[in-house]
Amino acid sequence: MAVLETQEKHQELIDELIADVSAYNPEVDRDLITRAFLFAAHAHEGQQRRSGEDFVLHPWGAAKICAQLRLDDETIAAALLHDVVEDTDAELDDVRSEFGDEIAKLVEGVTKLTRVQFQSREQAEAENYRKLIMAMAEDVRVILIKLADRLHNLREIEYL
Repeated sequence: MAVLETQEKHQELIDELIADVSAYNPEVDRDLITRAFLFAAHAHEGQQRRSGEDFVLHPWGAAKICAQLRLDDETIAAALLHDVVEDTDAELDDVRSEFGDEIAKLVEGVTKLTRVQFQSREQAEAENYRKLIMAMAEDVRVILIKLADRLHNLREIEYL
């Protein structure tokens, strides 16, 4: 019942994202994108951004940026899921069992880019470049999702 209520609450967002993707991909996997959105919305239930908005609007915003880049359905789904492992009780294995290995690897890649803590700004900058290069070697889509994540955060910077 909760999933149905979540879908009804966010149907306009789901429809808008699917419309964006279908503009360049008429064969869009509507079910995949809907399931990814609902999984993220359920995982982030009760979380809010500093703006006071529901947290799910952030991964949705990152997914919309990915759609503007005309990225594939799996990347859109991973963008929707990019914070669930880091910021909720969801485990990477939950993502893998629900969405498969490809999407789980994308989510894992984005999560790894975010997790490391550093002693100095210089060390952090050098490590960020190293992680970006390694992620690009694995799958450039990880970088594109992370950049969409950062861009969406910058668009909301007035709340920091």
